[in-house]
Amino acid sequence: MSDLKERYESALREINSYTPSNTRLDGIIEQAEQYFELSAKQVLSEAEKIRLNIFRHTVTANNIHSADDLQQLKNEREIANKKITALRKGFESCKKQYEVYSGIAATYRDIACSDYISKLVLAEKEKQEFQPKGIDMKKGQMI
Repeated sequence: MSDLKERYESALREINSYTPSNTRLDGIIEQAEQYFELSAKQVLSEAEKIRLNIFRHTVTANNIHSADDLQQLKNEREIANKKITALRKGFESCKKQYEVYSGIAATYRDIACSDYISKLVLAEKEKQEFQPKGIDMKKGQMI
């Protein structure tokens, strides 16, 4: 159980470590695409000149000098997205397994530490008291 909990927490930490860098990468790619788009224009408005200057700083700071560099960055993002997707699948599987085992452990504690059978019998009696007379709940038919 503790091994499963550790795997669960480890997967969550790893997902959380990839997510911010991937979000940052998305922003860089978006700005680089806009930079190359604006750079290709012959005439720019004042607003476009300001945006081009802002995007130039991002492109320069991230060593993106050509469309090939941008494509390489997109490939890195795709690899990171695949890793995140695989981690999320593993995390969800681990989470479900952990929840099942936690439920089993809680039931075991109830059985071991309290009068579990009496509680089950009491719950069944209450259920039968509220059940209308003359109806078979298993078959849903009148008796």
